[in-house]
Amino acid sequence: MFNPFCILTPELLEAFIQNGKKYFVRQQYGYSGKADEGMERHFIFTHYPNIASAMDHFGTIENDLFRYVYDWNNEAHRKRLVIAAGKPEGFKIWAGVFQKNWERLITRELEEKIRKYIKSMGWQPSRNDIINPKYYLYYGHLYVELKFKKKIVRIKFEEIENIA
Repeated sequence: MFNPFCILTPELLEAFIQNGKKYFVRQQYGYSGKADEGMERHFIFTHYPNIASAMDHFGTIENDLFRYVYDWNNEAHRKRLVIAAGKPEGFKIWAGVFQKNWERLITRELEEKIRKYIKSMGWQPSRNDIINPKYYLYYGHLYVELKFKKKIVRIKFEEIENIA
């Protein structure tokens, strides 16, 4: 699975807090690549400046048995967030932030799948047409936006990854 996100670290957690991001939504992260030995669960923590935004996200993942909202102002939550940022054994915890130079992770195979997806929509760009995929995080999921002429499509990136 294509994963451009950073591992949650104490430094990153501190940066979120310093920038007013004190609410975090935890959800399972659909990592389908080879699991690292000893890894039990993969999560992504998405940060928000207010509880309303966090709860909006939380409401979209009602089928995730591991979903949780953390409030930095709650002492018990704060302790759990610090533990999560400390890379606890048995877990891989990502932050809702793109890694530096994440574009290098895009393989030729992924580029080919994007081309196949574009063709499946009936788009027929010429060699001179430029379609620059724009990647973004939305409620804990990686999305991609594709634009061609006046057409725009926004989809979960996993739909592209699942193309045969």
